[in-house]
Order: sequence, then C-alpha cells, then structure tokens
Amino acid sequence: MPAVMRELVRALLEQICECELVGLVYEENSLETRAQLIATLRGHLVMRWAKDFLKGRSVQEALFLRCDHTTTTQTDLDSGFLICEVGMAPVNPSEFVVFRMLIRFAPRP
Repeated sequence: MPAVMRELVRALLEQICECELVGLVYEENSLETRAQLIATLRGHLVMRWAKDFLKGRSVQEALFLRCDHTTTTQTDLDSGFLICEVGMAPVNPSEFVVFRMLIRFAPRP
C-alpha cells in the first residue's frame, strides 16, 4: 500500500479520536465507558464503510476493532489504559492497515 494511503487512513483515525473520543478520556475507566468508547469508534468506522471509504462487501471485510483482554491486560486497565487494535481496508477488502491505539483515561484524585 502506498505511504500516502496509509497516512490518509491514519489521519482519518486520528480525526475520529480527536473529535469523538476526546471527552471520554475524562470519564471513569469503567466497563460502561470502555463499551461506549468502542461503540463510538466502531460506529464511525462502519459509517465510513457505508460511504465506501473502506472496501469490502461486509463490515468484517472492511474493518476490525479489538479492545478487549487480547489487547489490554488487567494491569493496563488498573493503570487507566485501554489498548485498541484497529484494522481498516481502504483499498482492497480484507487487506488491512492496522493501528494500535493507547487510550489513557484521566487519573482520578
């Protein structure tokens, strides 16, 4: 994949995070907050797929999102971190550009 395309995909992911997820980092690091964060991110990626920005006949061919025990340990969660792995297929179905995102929730006093 050309470096320009990879950079565009990374910029899209950054834009989603900056615009939509920034407020959640000030919430309590709870199961509900993490579920809301994942749902928001997934919703935006699915919307991009529906607008044909991501390629694939199904959502599963166009993207994947992992934010669970396979990416984040209990120690990470206890420290206020959530690690998400995001894969998007901007050119060919099932040919993913993969990013790992570290989301840090605000420390509680």
